[in-house]
Amino acid sequence: MKKKEPKILIDGENAVMGDKQGRHVKSRYEVTRQDSADGNIILKLTPKTEKEAQRKKLIEELSEKLKNSIDNKALMQDVLTDISLESLEKLDKALSRGAVVKPKEGCFYLQIKDPMRKKPIRLQIRS
Repeated sequence: MKKKEPKILIDGENAVMGDKQGRHVKSRYEVTRQDSADGNIILKLTPKTEKEAQRKKLIEELSEKLKNSIDNKALMQDVLTDISLESLEKLDKALSRGAVVKPKEGCFYLQIKDPMRKKPIRLQIRS
């Protein structure tokens, strides 16, 4: 039997590598394209280490803040891993401004009411 290789998804200038099942993002890359004279296209993947370190720091901080809402820090880290860096920064700013976090039972999401925004932020939780 052949082992499953990690899946790579390339979208414009960004690429992600998932786990063997293809469910969770394990690492993120920046894509640079090089066209060769013979018509081949070479895509070079460069790891986003600085932004990845920032993502990990934000995920740790936010999961600590949100763990009381669903009583599980590991689940919060797993959920936050799938969110973009920009969304993590928005969520962090909202929580530092004193946003109210309410779990919505039966719907599997957290509703975060930020006083500076009109609409609440919805954070989808997997069951």
